[in-house]
Amino acid sequence: MTETYRVAGNAQRRVITTAHSWRRPGGIGSLLAATCLAVTLSACSSSSGAGDQVATQPPTSSGVASMPPGPLAPATHEAAQRPTVTGAPSVSAAPATFGGTVSYPDGLTVTLASATAATMSGSGPGSFPGAPLVIVDLVVHNGTTAAINLDHSLVSLESGNPRRIGRAFGSEGAVDLSGILAPGADAKGKYVFGVPAAEQSDLHVYVDLDGIHTIAEFTGRA
Repeated sequence: MTETYRVAGNAQRRVITTAHSWRRPGGIGSLLAATCLAVTLSACSSSSGAGDQVATQPPTSSGVASMPPGPLAPATHEAAQRPTVTGAPSVSAAPATFGGTVSYPDGLTVTLASATAATMSGSGPGSFPGAPLVIVDLVVHNGTTAAINLDHSLVSLESGNPRRIGRAFGSEGAVDLSGILAPGADAKGKYVFGVPAAEQSDLHVYVDLDGIHTIAEFTGRA
């Protein structure tokens, strides 16, 4: 049985395996094996039911599926390690507010064009129908003289007190930043996060592009 927890631009999987015992036909051995099999099936049934409950939450009395909170946010934010980059990011820029642009001195810019409140419309596994969302639209412009690899871009959102990381979803038209961005070209990304409605007035978005530029930070409300 496999559970997948998706993070924007990344994924983690937890795999649970069930061992099967060899049994000898006939006599007491068969009886013990049958008993063990019944216990094993009972345990698997219980485990499977719990997994389904986490993967697809039923609507509450209000008609909105209950979304579990995300993990606590880190105290500090550092660029992720990348296989082709050594050392810490060397090009930095000041943070911006939603609707604004983080401008790096080498010509790279990251704009948070919009952060829009929405509700989840999907109903398949891993969905929370009717749950509150925030949809973030980003635009990256490569004003440098070199191509930029966006394949390892990571985008996260935090909200609440204490701050928690919003759960990222691939629904509602989500599109990751990816590919090689040529000089002078633009790239657009759309990221979807689960955020309680009461926390959508104080949001923090972090865009970690390539390990060369420091994380672009944005604050604002949906």
